[in-house]
Amino acid sequence: MTEAEKKEWAAMEDRLMPPSGKADTVAGEIIRATGRIWYRWWNDGDKINVGYGKETCNGTARYLEKIRGADFPAEIWGGRLDDDGYTKFTDGLVDEMYAFIKAHPELETAPNGEDSRKDFIDEDLDRDDSGDEECED
Repeated sequence: MTEAEKKEWAAMEDRLMPPSGKADTVAGEIIRATGRIWYRWWNDGDKINVGYGKETCNGTARYLEKIRGADFPAEIWGGRLDDDGYTKFTDGLVDEMYAFIKAHPELETAPNGEDSRKDFIDEDLDRDDSGDEECED
């Protein structure tokens, strides 16, 4: 992303993404979902479908797959990307979703009825069960 595109993305965040809860427009929800995946990686180290990332990112990832009309690569869902690869993925996702919104400006006014954080969760799959083992003395 160029510096001008980064500034425009930030302006779209300010204009379209609410401080909390789902966005009023589809573009706002795309920005919210993209930001969630990016934030969870950069601030908490969460990856899609890995450990706690199952709970924090999986539903959001499914929403973005629906929006973009394509699944994320198997390496993402399989947790096979190293940290450098995942960093490139998250940065590339921002670039991709920025370009998607720019190619579909009608999404900035299209009413949104979905919550990217809640509506795409699979209760059976999106649990971090890595800490479920009981400790024995």
